[in-house]
Amino acid sequence: MNAYEILEASLNLRFVEVRDRVEDIDPQTGEDKVKYVLNKRETILAREKQAQIKAEFERWLFAQPERGARLTKLYNDRFNNIRPRVYDGSGLVLPDLSQDIRLRPHQLDVVAHGLYGEGNLLMAHEVGAGKTYAAIVLAYELKRLGKVAKPLITVPNHLVGQWSDAYMELYPNANILVAEKELLKRAALFSEKFSGCGVPCDVLGEKEIVRLLNLVHNPSYTHLEDTEFSATIPTIEY
Repeated sequence: MNAYEILEASLNLRFVEVRDRVEDIDPQTGEDKVKYVLNKRETILAREKQAQIKAEFERWLFAQPERGARLTKLYNDRFNNIRPRVYDGSGLVLPDLSQDIRLRPHQLDVVAHGLYGEGNLLMAHEVGAGKTYAAIVLAYELKRLGKVAKPLITVPNHLVGQWSDAYMELYPNANILVAEKELLKRAALFSEKFSGCGVPCDVLGEKEIVRLLNLVHNPSYTHLEDTEFSATIPTIEY
């Protein structure tokens, strides 16, 4: 590898690698083939030269302050002119939020990011920074503004109660469904009564079939509106 190749790689922000051409025979096909194997010793020497070239270029660039300022401005104008968007949530209106809770600026900003941004959002705040509140407010506002049909929050099993409590603290009048042990127990009981009610034939409407399947297999998506099981199972006896 010559000096020109090292300089070209450096200008393109690439680390140099020296690879040796090795001719070989494919053991499966018997055909001749060529592969390039990294030469570790020559690569180390080339990278040392690359580091020297970078240091010398930086020394030359700023040896004259006027030249350094002019080239820095040229680079920034041409290549360094894209800045990630900054989201400001200070102007958000949260009409349904509890009056007893005030979100901190960084929480409002991340809610604004979720509302106005595109694609996925990672709330990479440190522990105790209020990610739970921010996520709940974002989910609620997405629903209220019509950006989503129904938000689904998935959390570890042991945190279901904590998240539901936080949701009700933020939105005391909200109607949410929490798939906890009591709901799963009722779903299992409904399934038992359905299978063991002792009638020769069960005739169910399409709506009841869908509801039953949801209740047995996916109770977290089903609202249990009826307290009497018999009311939901129309039957015909012969």
